[in-house]
Amino acid sequence: MTLGFSPSFVSESGKLIGESFYLVGESGRLIGESFYLVGESGRLIGESFYLVGESGKLIGESFYLVGESGRLIGESFYLVGESNRDEAD
Repeated sequence: MTLGFSPSFVSESGKLIGESFYLVGESGRLIGESFYLVGESGRLIGESFYLVGESGKLIGESFYLVGESGRLIGESFYLVGESNRDEAD
């Protein structure tokens, strides 16, 4: 399994505002990736993640977005089982 970071996103002020992280399985297939976004205030305002099984099927994903006020303005999550049925929360 390999872990790594992909390019970061930096604001005009030089502050790190976003970065993604990936996970690669033994077969060389990308099996997971996450991304986060930080506002100018330094607050974490968004994050996403997905996970792919060795078969190549997407088995889970989550996302949330928070406004600068700290209020949650969007969120989603789903998990797909190996039996091809969707399980939703």
